[in-house]
Amino acid sequence: MVSEIKESENKIVTALKNQIKQLEKNEELPDMLEKVVFYTLDNNRKNLGEKLTSLYLEYLPEEEAIERIYSFARKAETKRLKGEKNYTMPVAMAYRKLMGLTKNKPVTEYTERYINYMCSILQALNPPEREKVREEIKVALNYYLETTEEKGDWKVLYNAFHRLVFLKEEEKALQVLGKLISGYPESPGLPDALTAMVNYYWIEEKQQEAKTWAQEFLKRFPGYPYKDEINMKA
Repeated sequence: MVSEIKESENKIVTALKNQIKQLEKNEELPDMLEKVVFYTLDNNRKNLGEKLTSLYLEYLPEEEAIERIYSFARKAETKRLKGEKNYTMPVAMAYRKLMGLTKNKPVTEYTERYINYMCSILQALNPPEREKVREEIKVALNYYLETTEEKGDWKVLYNAFHRLVFLKEEEKALQVLGKLISGYPESPGLPDALTAMVNYYWIEEKQQEAKTWAQEFLKRFPGYPYKDEINMKA
């Protein structure tokens, strides 16, 4: 039954693609297609909704694509924030498309939001799909660092570090943390980043590494509010 439904969904999307290609420019078409996407997702047809989202993103007129896709993403995010999880992947797809459209003039917000949404779905995926998405996130993180690191904002390194810890990319996370420590030793995010490193190693049962970073934390922030928690691991 499930395979039959998927086959039917594929036929619907293919038929729509062929129909759209044959149409002359129609100013109402993007709005109509967007409404169909939201209707489909609202009615719990997640797979079909994602396929229709892909179709919507592909066939938007180039001259208005960025504005429309950003509007679509924000509306879908509003749904997602209300707990409608069917919108998670469509939001990520929209920001990934925006990243591609603005690659000559990168917009930090698009990359950050894409990474955040992809991380949010990672654990729910089956192992092969999870590994594929994990690699996509790593590519996006590298792009994020390459295009924003020179802006002189500690939050770039801070955000990338936490995502790398989440992915258990230990070596890369340590590199980014090193840059955060050397470049922004007074940043308000550094205590939290050091705490995350301590907890990461503690959870991974690497007590010696946890102890090393706990001692680093206590040396730099001896009067910090949650130093007692760190002290236990030093």
